[in-house]
Amino acid sequence: MAVSIVHGGPPPRFMSRLLYSSLHQSRPSVGIKDVSDKDVRNQIQKLINAESIHDIHAQLDVMQTLITVAGCIRPVFNTNDKERLVQDLVEFFVLTRVSACTEQLKRGLQALGVLDEIMAHPKCMEELFIYAPDQNLTADMVEAVFFKVAFSEAGSNQHQKQTRVVSFWRDFLMDLEDGDDELSLKDLLVFATGADVVPPLGFQPEPSLEFAEGLYPLANTCAMVLRLPTIDNYQNFKANMIFGIANAPAFGTA
Repeated sequence: MAVSIVHGGPPPRFMSRLLYSSLHQSRPSVGIKDVSDKDVRNQIQKLINAESIHDIHAQLDVMQTLITVAGCIRPVFNTNDKERLVQDLVEFFVLTRVSACTEQLKRGLQALGVLDEIMAHPKCMEELFIYAPDQNLTADMVEAVFFKVAFSEAGSNQHQKQTRVVSFWRDFLMDLEDGDDELSLKDLLVFATGADVVPPLGFQPEPSLEFAEGLYPLANTCAMVLRLPTIDNYQNFKANMIFGIANAPAFGTA
């Protein structure tokens, strides 16, 4: 995970907020909802619901095995004792039981200083680890990736053609975002960079746009260069971009 983040790979965005909190907090706050085992959670919930001392002791008798496994054996004389026992049980089954695994994960994330960054900037780093629904690429995101454009000298005929092609490029991204075509923005990103998501630390080297005299787009995924065909008509530009990218044998050159 650490190597992937540092070297521009996809982030491990699959953790629960609780697991991520365990990486930078010594004892994160937990509750009954965090107990993943349904049977254990139900037994603890019944203890929480027990109000009289008779009902509490009856439920404790049912839970003897569970309490013994958790190492939480103690006398319970009132509701305060019950609440402390409940919290101890929850912490055991949520945190203590998996503490060895969590420590192993933390040792792995020490590689390349990633854990240090999590400890120092937990809020900033959380988007790299906490699960969230996939964020769709947008035209603005792709345009920002290819913000470097290798124009010819200003005032030249080539520069005028290239300026027109860049306006076609922006319209093309908007059309792909609308989803009206067989191609997606992700397909375009794969063609140009070999990656289907923007790495958390950005691409290295920075992607750039250049211009080709041929009819179809060209891509150098190692240098992160996408070469756009210099075509005068937008509909032809769009058709050739779609054909070139859709029929490329793999990411790289059409």
